[in-house]
Order: sequence, then C-alpha cells, then structure tokens
Amino acid sequence: YASTVDVSLFESTLALLLQDGGTVVVDTSNPTRPETALWMHKERIIHAVATTGSYLVAADEYLNLFINDISDINNPVTIPTYDIGFRFPTHVIAVDANQVIVAYGDEIDWLSIDAFGATLEGHWSGSSLQRVAKDNEIVVATGSTQLTILDFTQVSSPVMLAQHSTTHIINDVDISGNYVYLSLGVGGFEIWDITDPVNPVVVSNTVITPVAVTGIEAHGQTVYVATGKINGVLSYDISNPASPQPINIIRTPD
Repeated sequence: YASTVDVSLFESTLALLLQDGGTVVVDTSNPTRPETALWMHKERIIHAVATTGSYLVAADEYLNLFINDISDINNPVTIPTYDIGFRFPTHVIAVDANQVIVAYGDEIDWLSIDAFGATLEGHWSGSSLQRVAKDNEIVVATGSTQLTILDFTQVSSPVMLAQHSTTHIINDVDISGNYVYLSLGVGGFEIWDITDPVNPVVVSNTVITPVAVTGIEAHGQTVYVATGKINGVLSYDISNPASPQPINIIRTPD
C-alpha cells in the first residue's frame, strides 16, 4: 500500500494524494464498499490535489497544474494544463463542480473549469497563504502563524476582512458555518468564532499532550484531528465549541 498524504472529497468522489507519486480517485457512492476508479499521474510527485466530482486538479513538483475531466470516471479526458507561471501550488480545494481555489503561499487563484481549460476568475495576493478553506462567500487562508479571512462575495474583487496571529504554526485549517478550526501542532487545535468575520474570537484551545495535531476536518457536530502514527485520528464532540469533548480514537494501520 502507498502512503496517503492528503485527501479531497466532493460528494461521492474521493481523491487521494500518494506520497510515492500520483493520485488515486475513489468512488464512495457506496461508503461501505468504496472502489478505486483511477490511478493517475503515476510517474509524477504530486504536491496538491482536489476533485470537484467532475474534474480532478493536481499540481506537481515542476509547477504544472493538471486538469482531467472525470465526469465519466471510466474514461477520463485530459484538459489543457493551466499555466501557473513560476508559482508553487501548496493547496487546492474544490468550490463546486466547476471551480477550484489554488493557493501558492503568497497568492490565491479562483479558477473556473470547462472542456477548454481553466479560467482565472479571482485573485488575492498577500502572505502566509499555504492552506485554504471555504464556506459560502468566506475564504480562510493560513500559513506560518497567520490566519487571514477573505470575503469572496465578488469573486473578481475579494476583500480582506481580518488578519490575526496564533501562538503556534498552523498546519491545517477548516471552516464550517460560523467557526474556523486550526491545527497547531504541539499547540493542539483552536476553534474561532467568525460570526462577525471582521472581529473573530478564539472560543477554545485544546492541547493534546504529548502529541502534535497535524490535520483537522470538521463535519457536523464532530471535528477530526490527525495526530500522527501513535494516536492516529482523534474525534471530538463540538456541539459546544467552547468545550470540545473527546469521542473516540481511530487507529491507523502500520
């Protein structure tokens, strides 16, 4: 088995970024029996991947952004590669079936995709923009110890609403409704209330001694945090965001 270093899920299509090269697309329409549908870019080291359900977008180590139409998962079609110039993609997320956001560390592109390729719809330049997450018109970007909150209501003219520093380096970010979730390594994970996105407030900080939190994903009333090989993935009840309560440990195989 190849090591998986990142995942992207859109509806029933799951894309896996493999440590040893390539991307795998999995059909999860039957969650009790997911099926591997595609293995692509086998000879390339992929650094970021996202699926929109209709498209697979993958960035490699040579500054290429590959796009494949996977609407017919048994017959993927190569779409013209998007020219990203001399920028290194650090993260890609799906917006909807035909749009993605690509982060480059100090820039963000909002792209629409069709059979002819990708088109730039919106752009933001700043700093510490390694990881991104989106909910409705709000996009949050993180890097180093910085959290940036952007309003993409007008995609062509995004507006920065707030920017704050954290006490630890941010490894990952997620957003769900009025809350932003940050993984902070040995600093555990934080939950921020962005009901007023111009004035976000930290509502809780959960330190998981002695492990480091390296990834985070919120779903409904549960948040999942990756903590490495020893502890695997921990789940917490966040029905009260001010006081997350541990639920379970999901051990990962050796």
